[in-house]
Amino acid sequence: MATVRHRLDATVQCKGFCGNSSGWFGITQLDEFADLLLAYPLPDDGHPPLRAGFWSKTTRGEIDQLHISLRVYPVGLRGAVGCLITLRTPLNDRDQSKVASLVEVELRTSYQAMAEFSQELKKLLRAELTEAILRGVEI
Repeated sequence: MATVRHRLDATVQCKGFCGNSSGWFGITQLDEFADLLLAYPLPDDGHPPLRAGFWSKTTRGEIDQLHISLRVYPVGLRGAVGCLITLRTPLNDRDQSKVASLVEVELRTSYQAMAEFSQELKKLLRAELTEAILRGVEI
């Protein structure tokens, strides 16, 4: 049975950089990622990223064209968390341009903000909210 996928629109604004994109995710994939955000402390190398895009037709588990990526990891010794956010516009085979718009930012945040984002993401999955926001925090 195929996994039902839902479109997720993502926007980032951080220190003068901004961008948006969209990707298709399974509810289980998003729910498991929300659970990973609650880990304390985060592993030194972070958790596997949440990723979406055009998946390879030849190599299982590889993305040919990445549209959304969120990767969280610990930063420093004071309890800061980094979230590397990559957003890229999709390119279709029929597009004239072969260059996608791309933004990649590191949002500095906290474990508390990650927990709040996790709760909002779960409420989004249950249609109790229309958006989930990860807020930047200076530590």
